[in-house]
Amino acid sequence: MAEFCLECWAKKNREKPDKKKYIISKETDLCEGCGEIKPVVIGERDFYYLTSFLFLPFEIIIIIVRLFLKLFIWLYKLIKKNR
Repeated sequence: MAEFCLECWAKKNREKPDKKKYIISKETDLCEGCGEIKPVVIGERDFYYLTSFLFLPFEIIIIIVRLFLKLFIWLYKLIKKNR
């Protein structure tokens, strides 16, 4: 089996390198793409897309809550400054 580092694997498949999508070896090995000794891609994770869609609603809620908190803190500082 050919062994490629994450960067060479992404170049070969024309995609962005994403560590979450692939299983990366803990040991270093010779990359057949660049010839350097790096951790290589072992395989693709089975439920990568399922977990990303599963947590998407929670991430959106967290972003909205953070925006409201920043707005309230900004308003509080503005009111406190004008007193």
